Amino acid sequence: RGVRRTAAAARPVHPPDIADVRRWALDRGYAVADRGRLKVEIHQAYAREHPD
Repeated sequence: RGVRRTAAAARPVHPPDIADVRRWALDRGYAVADRGRLKVEIHQAYAREHPD
């Protein structure tokens, strides 16, 4: 029998707090509702500015 290789453990992904994303979007002039889902474009823009 050979040695089995296992994949390296992935870093845990911690999604950003939605309230933080909403506040960030409002500060940058995005049209954001007080409740509900945020547009994918907002999440993408936030992720570009916060790569960690």
